Amino acid sequence: MCELFAMSALLPTRVRFSFEIFARRGGDTADHRDGWGVALYDGADCYLMREPEPAAASPMALCFATHHVRSRLVLSHIRKATGEIPVALANTHPFTREVAGRRICFAHNGQFDGIRDDPAFPLGLDRPVGETDSEHAFCHLLREIRAAGGLDPARLKPHFDRLRGRGIANLLLADGERLLAYADNRMHLLLRHCPAAEEGAVRDLGGVTFGGFHGEQYVALIASVPLTEDEAWERLEPGTLVVLSKGRVVARE
Repeated sequence: MCELFAMSALLPTRVRFSFEIFARRGGDTADHRDGWGVALYDGADCYLMREPEPAAASPMALCFATHHVRSRLVLSHIRKATGEIPVALANTHPFTREVAGRRICFAHNGQFDGIRDDPAFPLGLDRPVGETDSEHAFCHLLREIRAAGGLDPARLKPHFDRLRGRGIANLLLADGERLLAYADNRMHLLLRHCPAAEEGAVRDLGGVTFGGFHGEQYVALIASVPLTEDEAWERLEPGTLVVLSKGRVVARE
């Protein structure tokens, strides 16, 4: 399966990925060869890097790993292709569109059965660039996002539930301020408070390293599988939606 990771933080922090180690945490290192992507927000916009290549052999991934970009909201995806969908840039997560002056990013772990040909999942102005059911689901959700003028968790939750009824729906949606994480069968949450005394400390979370902040810090982490063994990761129940902002849970349904 694909692997998801996301972070919401109170203060901008440096985030580095060892994609090889990160994939290994999911138990399928050799199978995660079909692409990688990461979005690091800077206000309403984001740095977006994605590539339909194994991250372990990618000069682009190496460049990202050695250049420290500070961000308060990050989401990433390592792809394991399924079915007959080709390995291509257009099929590589995260997917992104602009809505009301903010960059919306989406990543998905799982699959949806037959939604691309189902009139129950219509599209609005947005059309997929690639061939994945994930991007079709994103474009379907964008109808509601545009109608609401942005991310409205209460309005989106029924649509997440409907998608879950058609397959496996571990979903991440972000707008630079909030991170929406919807759980199906593989999603874990960790909340961390870093006192000012730990200012600038670097923490290695099994393939994901973050630190370099200045002041008291709150961090919320989402991952497909727990990245550490000595912290209290919460396995989110299927159908749970958590909304994160500035390193804290601000809503849960």
